[in-house]
Amino acid sequence: MRMSAVAAIAVLGIALSGCAYQVETVSAPQLDVYSNYTDKVPGKWALVIEDAGFSQKVHAEGLSCAAHSFPLDLTSSFRQSAIATFQNIAGEVDVLDHAVPIEQIKAQGYAGEIDIKADDMRVRLNFIPGFFSATADADVELDAGLVVTGTSGRLVGTRASGKGHETSDAGAMCGGATDALGHGAQAAMKDVLGELAERFSNAPQVRGK
Repeated sequence: MRMSAVAAIAVLGIALSGCAYQVETVSAPQLDVYSNYTDKVPGKWALVIEDAGFSQKVHAEGLSCAAHSFPLDLTSSFRQSAIATFQNIAGEVDVLDHAVPIEQIKAQGYAGEIDIKADDMRVRLNFIPGFFSATADADVELDAGLVVTGTSGRLVGTRASGKGHETSDAGAMCGGATDALGHGAQAAMKDVLGELAERFSNAPQVRGK
């Protein structure tokens, strides 16, 4: 009897401590960019991506599933998405780990450098009770900056936001929320990269006009 009570307390302790459900994300490039031009931005461009700002441990609002956490790390998927997006709209893109000094841009054969920075990620997760199971409701918002530097100085400086909203069945132990968070994050990445790519593609100065 005593052993059963001890076992029950141990199980209760594990349940109350909650679980960490890692959110799986995949690349979500924006390949349908609105442009005033029919051709790609000409030239070879260096691309530098700072993606550290898109990672956090998400907790639900309210009491439902509050003991659980949902780590959301977009650093790899955002990087892949940004590369694919800008390769689709620029003539040639070299992905670099560090910025090229402005005096070296022309010497290294580049028309310019594209710098994309992951600025901020805001996530809201709620669990809506249902008759048989709860629904996970997630909103993901991403802020990212774009700086384009040419051989003579800055060509573009801008900042954009992308939003994604998704719902999913929460599942028996709240783990289903990872689907809502993952799909919401994909939509937000596609949205923000579309904004940045559109501004790059439509800027006359990057086309030498």
